[in-house]
Amino acid sequence: MTTAGIIGQNRVRKILKQAFLHERVAHAYLFQGPRGTGKVAAAIEFTQALLCQQSPEPGIACGNCSNCIRIQKMQHPDVSFIYPTSVTEGNKDKEKVAEELQVFASLAENPYRWLEPGKNPILRIYQIRDLKRAASLKSFEGKGRVAIFPEIDRMNESAANSFLKLLEEPPDKMYFIMTSSKPNRLLDTVISRCQLIQFSPLQPVEIEDALQERQAVPAELARLISRIANGNYRRALELTGEDIHTRRRQVVDILRIVLRNALERLILAEKLADENTKTQMLELLSLILVWFRDAMVFSEMQIVGGNSDSLEGRLVNIDEMQTLENFVNAFQKIEYHEVFAEVEKAIQFIERNSNIMLVLVVLFEKLKQYMWRK
Repeated sequence: MTTAGIIGQNRVRKILKQAFLHERVAHAYLFQGPRGTGKVAAAIEFTQALLCQQSPEPGIACGNCSNCIRIQKMQHPDVSFIYPTSVTEGNKDKEKVAEELQVFASLAENPYRWLEPGKNPILRIYQIRDLKRAASLKSFEGKGRVAIFPEIDRMNESAANSFLKLLEEPPDKMYFIMTSSKPNRLLDTVISRCQLIQFSPLQPVEIEDALQERQAVPAELARLISRIANGNYRRALELTGEDIHTRRRQVVDILRIVLRNALERLILAEKLADENTKTQMLELLSLILVWFRDAMVFSEMQIVGGNSDSLEGRLVNIDEMQTLENFVNAFQKIEYHEVFAEVEKAIQFIERNSNIMLVLVVLFEKLKQYMWRK
């Protein structure tokens, strides 16, 4: 692993470096964990360590040799990056090249924010066939071949069965590095043939530091985003391009309307569904979840008689203390755990491509039931 690529994940770094030190590098790895935790970035770094020409020590890539540079740019002939795609086999000749140029350019720029193309992309059987043909040939550089599979859980059944045969009888010096945020969707037979490496959500301070050092985000904004991102650096990068303060004010406005009559809630749900993409809606629901969490923390502080200093480090919306206080004091009772469950349920439904408006109508009705005004 290089020393400056992936963010955090010290335990992962140690495990992978030990594999090199003891000459026990497995032929297949599954990097599993939440999105935005550096699985693809680590796969690229691990590939560099495998093929580096000037490694200063086992498990460490120099980052400067021809192999390291070409891997980082997705231009190494012995490295395949096999990603989920919407391009079918019949259209692959005319569409795949253009798509790959965009995907590989985004990887080279920032593997935490690589382009995931198409609508509901999957890993397809023709991609496995192409890999098998490449794997049957001798590597160009002689150090071996590496196949990186981001989001391997999106592989369709025919591709999975074909890939399993390759995984069971891998060619000499062939390495497979797979990543997944939903490993429960994988075949047990695939998982059993991999060494599992667990990635953890990033700590807020790790995201905060990375935003300042890598993206030149101002300290105050980096601190706020790091707390909202919920351990997901990809999400943090997306938030840097948005007006967070406006979105937070929108959350409070939404909750005010939720307390009104059914017609206004219906109009609000329709408006939000029309004006927001799926990603934007998920972001807004996440901000609602964060707001209620902060409100619960603030309520608990009032009960035990704490002060604003005791909330430092506990609140995400620390700069909205007065608004939070006004919000909490407006209610006789908020059933926070029920609220959390309903918002999380709405997020899950939208992630599964349920009708956004219908999800919001149900959510708003539930929220009103769990918020008791004074």
